[in-house]
Amino acid sequence: MKQSDIKRKRIRRIGAWLQAVAAACVSLPLLAVAQEAQSPDAIASLKAATLDLMQAQPAAVETAGSLTIYIGNKDQALLLDEMRLWIDGAPQLRYEYSDREGLALHRDGLHRLAVLTLSPGAHHFRADFAARYAESPPDHWRAAGVLDRSITIDAQPASIELELVKGGFIGKPELEFHPLKAVTDNTPVPDSYLVGSRNDPRVRVAIFYTATDRPLAAAAELFSLRAQSGSAQLPPDYYQQLADALNDFGLPQRARLLDRQAGTAPDGATAVPAAYADYNRGVALMRDGQTAEGAALLGAIASGKGDDAEAAALRDRANLVLGYMQLRNHTGASAVPLFSSVRSFGRDANAALLGLGWALLAPSGNGQNAGPRRNAAAPVDPQASFQRIPVLLQPHLTDDIAGLKRHEPYTLKQASPQEEQVLRQALVPWVELVGRDPIDPAVQEGMIAIPYALNHIGAYEEAQEDFVRAVKLLEAADAQLDVATQRVSAGQMIQALDTREAAGNGWPWWLAAYPKEHWWLADDPRDPMAAPETFYLQHLMADDGFRTAMQDFHDLCLLGDAIGRMDGADGAPGADGLRARVIAATADQARLLQDQALAELAKEKRHTRMYLGEARFALAHINEPAPEPAPAMAVRPAPAGAAR
Repeated sequence: MKQSDIKRKRIRRIGAWLQAVAAACVSLPLLAVAQEAQSPDAIASLKAATLDLMQAQPAAVETAGSLTIYIGNKDQALLLDEMRLWIDGAPQLRYEYSDREGLALHRDGLHRLAVLTLSPGAHHFRADFAARYAESPPDHWRAAGVLDRSITIDAQPASIELELVKGGFIGKPELEFHPLKAVTDNTPVPDSYLVGSRNDPRVRVAIFYTATDRPLAAAAELFSLRAQSGSAQLPPDYYQQLADALNDFGLPQRARLLDRQAGTAPDGATAVPAAYADYNRGVALMRDGQTAEGAALLGAIASGKGDDAEAAALRDRANLVLGYMQLRNHTGASAVPLFSSVRSFGRDANAALLGLGWALLAPSGNGQNAGPRRNAAAPVDPQASFQRIPVLLQPHLTDDIAGLKRHEPYTLKQASPQEEQVLRQALVPWVELVGRDPIDPAVQEGMIAIPYALNHIGAYEEAQEDFVRAVKLLEAADAQLDVATQRVSAGQMIQALDTREAAGNGWPWWLAAYPKEHWWLADDPRDPMAAPETFYLQHLMADDGFRTAMQDFHDLCLLGDAIGRMDGADGAPGADGLRARVIAATADQARLLQDQALAELAKEKRHTRMYLGEARFALAHINEPAPEPAPAMAVRPAPAGAAR
């Protein structure tokens, strides 16, 4: 069969699979009975069957004159941002690295920038790089450099590595050019590697993929290496890296078998998973009433160290939970440093700003009403299964604001000078808060808390203006949630999430559907900006259960792609049945995602309606005319001659 015919057949196969999944997703019903998730065992079975099919594929044939270009980084102080490449003045190849990819290069990963076919002979080669210092802020100046040289290509396939190193007397970063050579023994040869060892560029590519949450791509890379090496015995490094990829892909049993084959014990739990276990234990203890023991575990996490994103997020959550625990205990002074430790732009920042304002209102612990607080840590269903970061709290309407319903007419006691001072302190984090996402319940509570505080200090006109603004924003949010519900019901969310990694950059696949930053800000703050089509994903992706279901959906889509790309997959035993199973599982997972999204949107709409009702109620009371004074009671004259 001609190569062009094979290619056309493969394209038709992939297109048919995409059409089948798209048809199933677009016709999804409105939210009815929640669909059950695909069981982990069912998805793992599909993954294992697809990997078996991948391993059975013949070895790829390298083209004569091919040049594979890898990118590495030995300068631990720099994170690579961008690479650009020109050969013989041809249009440039350009790649932008994500932060996670930059860190993966630090861990001895290798990025395959390009595979080119060049004619034998000399060629002009130029590579530019841009990098930033790992500890510097995003707007800090970047390091840059150029490698300009000639290369010679012969008929044999060749590989080179462009390695970023700290060079020169003053340590100016530069690119080094390394022609890579495969050897069959450990004889030391410059720029050589033992096939299948940790120095093998294909193993290092697998390290890069695994470290950037692409374990299926890592496994495919290692399967290809195995096929090309034939019957040769590969070193333990190969099996250990394949085990890491399979473990991250949700196949721990296969990973353990490979660890035994490699003669190495599985790696122990890393620092972050151990911290998750401590967090879960702390939450469980607090649920059981053992507050001191649980707080001790969470306190160790809150004061821990760690530069990666997961450790920082877990630290934020621990500080947040401990802060709301202090509010529940009416010890605001102890809550202030906890809320202040939460990163200002992390996923828990809004709830921390809200809590910080309430904590500042009671620095000595006696300024908040006694009794249970509705904005304290909310009780958690003890039967609920633990998520990776269990949700222990949810911002709620405060007792003071809810109490307005019970007071007629709408009047507030004028704050004393001391009370006015702490109210003004609380306004600082709340003003920062209300400029954020108007769908977030913490932001919505801040919209009500600010005019409430302004009323206390006698700024009645400003309070009225803020209540009017809150009503306008909440009405717009309510309408946006209605539109979002319609779009999700029509299958538009699934279509947006059915995407893949971009070819020219390494940012996560789901960013293509993620709303742009600060979408709610308009040129005129009095005219709220219309929400983008997928604005709700910002909230859905903050939920660990949704992210897990979304990743399962993405993995199933990748399995379908992998089956469609395999040469001879139609003739492989069980290939057609496996393709049908993957398509059906993908459609079921899409329905689950849709149901979860609709349930979350319904919850957000209930929150929005609740705060909208409170804002309208408070505004109505502000505008309510003062009651007319009661007429004086008539005094009956005393009878004549009565004793005085």
